Amino acid sequence: MLYDPLNKSPLKWNFDTLTPLSAYLAQTDALELAGNPVNVFMECSHGQLEGWICEPLEGVVLGTCSSSGITQLHKNRFHCDVPMMIFVLLLEGSSNIGFEQNPTRGIQMEKNMFSWGDWNGVEGVTEIPAQEQYRHISFSMSGEAVRRHFGSQTGEGIMKQLRQNLSDAGEQVTHISGLASPEIILAGQRLFKLPRITHLDTLQLKSASIEFVTKMMLNILECKARPTGVFAHQDIESIKELKSILESDVSRSGNIAELCSSIGMSRSKASAVFKHQYNTTIGQYQHSCRMIFAYDKLVSRQLNVSECAYELGYTNIGHFIAAFRRHYRNTPGQIYAVGKVASDNQKS
Repeated sequence: MLYDPLNKSPLKWNFDTLTPLSAYLAQTDALELAGNPVNVFMECSHGQLEGWICEPLEGVVLGTCSSSGITQLHKNRFHCDVPMMIFVLLLEGSSNIGFEQNPTRGIQMEKNMFSWGDWNGVEGVTEIPAQEQYRHISFSMSGEAVRRHFGSQTGEGIMKQLRQNLSDAGEQVTHISGLASPEIILAGQRLFKLPRITHLDTLQLKSASIEFVTKMMLNILECKARPTGVFAHQDIESIKELKSILESDVSRSGNIAELCSSIGMSRSKASAVFKHQYNTTIGQYQHSCRMIFAYDKLVSRQLNVSECAYELGYTNIGHFIAAFRRHYRNTPGQIYAVGKVASDNQKS
């Protein structure tokens, strides 16, 4: 948990009853957040989660939610009774979001997935199964807030593109989901790695929150609807296994056909199911996992540039540097240097 710089009591939300979104927003308005975080306990008969909320920009409410162990199914009923866009990034664990109006259009969220939706008038339930680790970040933002912070003309263009992306996804579609880019995942991880907040640290929190919101918006603007298709439950489960392999074994640089064969699927079928399930390709996600691993090891100074390239199976360090720079617009050496500065500051 974060220290509360204004010494406010933690905000307690009970999800056993269906409470409209407007009521939660009224509670946060009353807190006058303005960048100052407030601890939140989310309770229901199924268990408790915890996190914090803040308002890094006027009309943008951002919060985190985590648990070091969920022992049984946790349910959160929701009712979005006001026009609002909801953005979610799941960093650890899994969850399911179901909608009353359209039960077949639910969202199965897994590690490193994002979702966003224009949920005006939507009712549903979020289910978090029993699991060892769970972490997500979410923020809400109205169309008015988009126009206020991006300018009237640019903001209207953003809203038009977002609506077009939803329209392309099909009738009655209220959300789009997929695997997040490495930049978004790292921005989200930075929010969880912030030190406990004091009066002097709120600017750091606000900066990191704005960075996350901006990167999330850019990613979603580029995101298109998933390809249509119906696949057997076993195929979906096999693809989840493949995704887990890509995340846990980044040094395994074998070709994609071999990876697909290891889960008993042809490359063509696995590619189709993976694209449908996660809105990206197997190769793109494999590369993303490798770049996330590299950034983390470099900025923490656990590996230097050469060691990192070797760990990922690169035989040419120049190829690793070029790939890294395309992702982060910085060289591995620059990120390694940033890690040294941060380490020196902590010692001083």
